[in-house]
Amino acid sequence: MALFILLILIECFIIFLNGHVFMHDLLSPASISAVVFLVATLLAFYCQVIWEINLSGLTVMVIALGLLAMTVGESFGRHIKVVYHPREYSEDIEPVKPNPNTIVVLTVIVVAATLLYGVDAYRVGLMNGGSGLNAFAYMKDGYINGGSRMNPIIRQGFKLIMASSYISSFVFANNCLVLRQRLKDNVAYLLIIICSIIVTIFSGARTEILRIVSALVLDFALIWRAYYGGSNKRSTKYILKKFIPLAVIVVMVAFFSRTLVKMKGVATSQVTSITYYVAYYVGSPIAVLNKKINMAFSGPNILSKSRMEVPEFVYLGRFDYGGNVGTILQTKLLNSGLALMLTWIFIIYFVGGIIYERINYDIRVRSQQPLLLILFTSWYYIFTMSYYADIMSSASFIITNVLTDVVLVIIYPLFFRVRIK
Repeated sequence: MALFILLILIECFIIFLNGHVFMHDLLSPASISAVVFLVATLLAFYCQVIWEINLSGLTVMVIALGLLAMTVGESFGRHIKVVYHPREYSEDIEPVKPNPNTIVVLTVIVVAATLLYGVDAYRVGLMNGGSGLNAFAYMKDGYINGGSRMNPIIRQGFKLIMASSYISSFVFANNCLVLRQRLKDNVAYLLIIICSIIVTIFSGARTEILRIVSALVLDFALIWRAYYGGSNKRSTKYILKKFIPLAVIVVMVAFFSRTLVKMKGVATSQVTSITYYVAYYVGSPIAVLNKKINMAFSGPNILSKSRMEVPEFVYLGRFDYGGNVGTILQTKLLNSGLALMLTWIFIIYFVGGIIYERINYDIRVRSQQPLLLILFTSWYYIFTMSYYADIMSSASFIITNVLTDVVLVIIYPLFFRVRIK
């Protein structure tokens, strides 16, 4: 228990340090990562007894140094003198007004792609042994284990839906949330965002929902800050006040869709307590990281690659479930050692700091071409999910996200330039 309390105090200190370094900007990459790590640690502490967590000093050191590497990396990145080309300055942030016909066509395509994806995913799930709504979980299992698969063309519609939702999140945040236009004037963008959430559940996953929510929150925060001015601390308080209800909704959606994305017989799909459910999905990566560190390292050897055989999946306490993800720190730590892990974390947050500083500049001068911001929101998930896994070490994630961004760049002019008469 003492080491848990020490870790919580260290994380609180780093959050305070980030507040000083980044002027109370809660959504900066290092700041949001420290916050989600603290939440994950608190939930792991809540389940310490039932998961039989024996937190080690090595785990405390790894997390503390990892969080500090994030802070240092972003700080260096935000102080890089990037040459900014002069941009047209607009005194006021204005509503985004694409041609209505363009948006109608895009919305119809996105809705159709969502329905096609859902129907084909359901068909494949039934072929792989699923039944009822639970078939979506079997579709995902069949894809992983080489069973029946979806139509490849329909499957690629997922990227179109997600790319459209990132753009729609920006427009919806700008028009409806910040400028407070009527909802009915922006219902098409909301519908596209809802389609992205639905298709995520159809895919047998839920983490993509957090990606969309993260994008929406970042869009809203930066635009609101530029429009209303004031300190980062003031904007942070306002953002938290507005989006805590959204966080509750996301948790409820994830909880009630658990039987759709988990196969029958999987223990976590049978959890009936929302509190424990959240504790498992948010807190378990800390427990998994600790367990794998205890298996792989004994002290000084943590500086180099683990020579011990560490199973990909480990169990929590005496339960028949556990996890394979152990925060953003696990993959590089086990494969390369502490020194290279810290270098890797530094690089990720260094690059994130450079881009985050640039998009803050763009939004301050009211840039009318928010493509870089929208692209960044599609990767912002790296930082909001840092408590969960190292997204950047997954080749499949990189390829999928890059392809989604390619689609995003292609359809971007349809929202901001091309007009269908």
